[in-house]
Amino acid sequence: MFPKLQYKLRRSTIQPSIPAKREGYFTPQNYQTLLGTPARQMQVKKIWQSSLLPRSLFNSFCLEPLQALSERYQNLPAASFPGWNHSGGLVDLTLQNIVVMMHLSKGMILPANALPEDQSAQSSHWNCLVFWLGLYWYVPELLKVEGEFYYGDPWHPLSNAPREKYRFLINQSDYDSESAGVTRLALTVSTLPKEAIRWLEIQPDVRSCFYLELAGFESFEKQIHNLMDKVAAHLIQKPQRSAANTLDDDLEINDTKMCAKTHKAIPHPQIDNVYEQYFNLGNVMSQSDANLDPNPHFETDNERKNVGSDLDENQTQKIGLGAIDDRQLIDFPTYGSSENVHKNVNNAYQVHPHDQESAPVAPGTSSQISKKQIGEAFWHWLSEGLENGTIACNEADSRVQLVAGFVFLLVPGIFYRYLKHTGQSADERENVQAGFERLNRHRRNNGKRFTFATLYNSADRNGPYKRVKGYLVKSTVLFQANHVPDDSQFLVVP
Repeated sequence: MFPKLQYKLRRSTIQPSIPAKREGYFTPQNYQTLLGTPARQMQVKKIWQSSLLPRSLFNSFCLEPLQALSERYQNLPAASFPGWNHSGGLVDLTLQNIVVMMHLSKGMILPANALPEDQSAQSSHWNCLVFWLGLYWYVPELLKVEGEFYYGDPWHPLSNAPREKYRFLINQSDYDSESAGVTRLALTVSTLPKEAIRWLEIQPDVRSCFYLELAGFESFEKQIHNLMDKVAAHLIQKPQRSAANTLDDDLEINDTKMCAKTHKAIPHPQIDNVYEQYFNLGNVMSQSDANLDPNPHFETDNERKNVGSDLDENQTQKIGLGAIDDRQLIDFPTYGSSENVHKNVNNAYQVHPHDQESAPVAPGTSSQISKKQIGEAFWHWLSEGLENGTIACNEADSRVQLVAGFVFLLVPGIFYRYLKHTGQSADERENVQAGFERLNRHRRNNGKRFTFATLYNSADRNGPYKRVKGYLVKSTVLFQANHVPDDSQFLVVP
């Protein structure tokens, strides 16, 4: 009896061996989680809207590199920049950098001093160059990170994304511009898809500019270099930090451990009001924006087809990505706006929401209603007519032509057609046109309301033609995304 009792007592005093929990480690996040917050999803959406690439190329050349880099960045701060020195700050800074660079680059005609047809042929390459520069510009921040995995192995963010729990320290020493340039160039070339590199080689001038700017040298294309200086200076001055951008992680990063010297000063050029307004959009999110799909895959089956001027089906097959399908989309192409001179275009395209109090009104009452209401009535007629097919488009005599993601409304013909269809006097044309302009739903070219184009009588673009002018309106504003017609065979915008 006593031996049994002693045995039970002895067993009750033995405590099982429990390994001590190691503190200070973070669980790796995949890109779905990292880019899935509403604010970051909004940024990715803006990037897609500013891209000139079709869907398949955008996914391969832009979205996948962004996803891969976000998994390396994880919750790392941008320690050299105090305003971005928070958990996830490096991803936030990178996204904002891409968004602003791509937006501001839309007013550029690249390369400068080239023939219009050469500029058109290179537009998608330059657009993608701006994205890649924005994406990889802050890679040198990883030089300051000393990482360690849960079981003691070192983690080098420049080499790979974390495969298990990790922790890190920020090195207080600053990196020099030479190290930054070499690091940026090496990681970019090693991680970009091979198809993207081969595609870039098609345009040697774009390739040279890209590599020089990555390495920290001023390239021959001054517009690109000045753009980068302007964006970098302003982002450092006015960081767009949002609580919605940060992820709930295992631990809060200790800010005292993350403090570091500010990166060497960058010249601060003057920022005009247009730039100022756009930079301040970073933290603005509507209720509809908050309901965005948290999965940034953009896997939609019913999207419109529209291919950039320097991309065709043969090119995509040559680089191994297959033919372009009907899910692809291009936004914000760049065109000239002068009849004789190819000038810079400021694609400050803005779409204002419909005024709920300005519903379409009956024809014949223009003297009693505001110009905005007149414009709404015309807009309602136009969008409804295009949707149900009563307004013809893309024919030689059509008042509506489609070109590279935009609807070209011929002036004054489209307004006379509206007045005739609604039984109003032709004398009302100026009022209707002024009402349309009041809506601010058309693109303005360097402050000018009209875009000039050539309209041919035949689809092969041989024979008689005439010079026309008109308004450009984004096609997705007037058509459902999956019902946008193909581009016109009769219209050419220089």
